[in-house]
Amino acid sequence: MTERVLLQPAFVLHARPFKDTSLLVDFLTRDYGRLSAIVRGARSQQSRYRGHLRSFVPILISWSGKSELVSLNQLEPNGSPILLEGNSLLAGMYLNELIVRLLHQHDAHPDIFDDYYKGISALHQNEEIEPTLRRFEKNLLVALGFGFSWAHAADTSNPIATSQWYAFEPDLGFCENLQKFNQRTVFSGAHLLAIAQNNYDNHDVLRTAKQIMRIAMQVRLGNKVIKSRELFI
Repeated sequence: MTERVLLQPAFVLHARPFKDTSLLVDFLTRDYGRLSAIVRGARSQQSRYRGHLRSFVPILISWSGKSELVSLNQLEPNGSPILLEGNSLLAGMYLNELIVRLLHQHDAHPDIFDDYYKGISALHQNEEIEPTLRRFEKNLLVALGFGFSWAHAADTSNPIATSQWYAFEPDLGFCENLQKFNQRTVFSGAHLLAIAQNNYDNHDVLRTAKQIMRIAMQVRLGNKVIKSRELFI
């Protein structure tokens, strides 16, 4: 039986040509997760979707279908476009790529949708880019079931101490036993506790957070490449 969904809050994550005049679009929806949809005739001059299938624009979409690839039936604005420029635009593209690469289709995560909306809104308001990205990455890992404690050691359950150093294992968290784990991924307890509170006032703390998130994300991405990182460089 064909499923029909009406007026679901969504954002465009990625779009690419499909056949002669259509587009294949990845959407992030609030209650249905990531969705791939055919938007028929979207590239024609007469298309009613022209100008609306852009990233960072809040929309409502309706679709029908009974497979992973559905057909878009309706689209309407759901708020003002969130305008991003320069490095903020690259940061927004990075968030889009992370979701496309890590979130399975039809895997509902309203919390990811809400965090994404907050993240791109923060970028639009010219909040600092790196803390915004780190907060989103932390929340994304938790939502996908890959989170770890920033306040307790994974191997002993002892509270993280500001004066100690910890080895990071992405599948476990932060470990006190430095002899057992890779010495190259050892981090300051004081930094970990600051990151736990999303306190990025110290540049060294922010750098630590970026290193940890790069390691954690790469494990989840595997061989998948995040192209927007190259644009930052």
